[in-house]
Amino acid sequence: MRCCSGYVASFCLASSLLSAQPAEVFKSPGAGFEITKPQGWIFFTAQQNVQNLSQIKVDDPAVKAAMLANGAPLVEFIKPSATTLMKPTVAVLFQPLGKLAGRPATQLMEVVLPIIGRGFKDVRVTYGPNAMDFKGFPAAYAQMVYTLRTQAGQSIPVLSELWIFPYRDSVYIINVEMVWQDDPALRSELTDIINSIKIGR
Repeated sequence: MRCCSGYVASFCLASSLLSAQPAEVFKSPGAGFEITKPQGWIFFTAQQNVQNLSQIKVDDPAVKAAMLANGAPLVEFIKPSATTLMKPTVAVLFQPLGKLAGRPATQLMEVVLPIIGRGFKDVRVTYGPNAMDFKGFPAAYAQMVYTLRTQAGQSIPVLSELWIFPYRDSVYIINVEMVWQDDPALRSELTDIINSIKIGR
């Protein structure tokens, strides 16, 4: 499954971005998916995604190559108003399951987590992985922290949340990332984004 071999990395290091946009609902009828981008956030393009990946250091070159080859997420948006180098980011990947079709979400998470560990050696899972219900679908959830290192020599503590669940013959991987810090207002905003997701049957 290409999506699990090329983990969806949703961090954003861009410092010069488009101006903030109004709230907007993103819909993908083919994927049966809907999510609301809040006011003040902006959509992140495929080209920006590739440029962003070129700025980071990944411990395993094969993992970085897979991340670059994996293609753009179904949708990705960031909060450019944040003052930190790494911008809060929400990314949704939607890919065919391929040979992993029929496996439950917990097993798919077991495929993804070791790949993240190879790419970022100091990653530490702080919660989960746990089985859960996500919008009526059997899913798996994990929370982790790691250090994101840039080609310019900067180090950024990152908090990452990951939801994974099969959908028909494909899989959703939803990734939320932010600088690891106590920011209740941002946490509330990210929770609202996740709560806005709608998935058709």
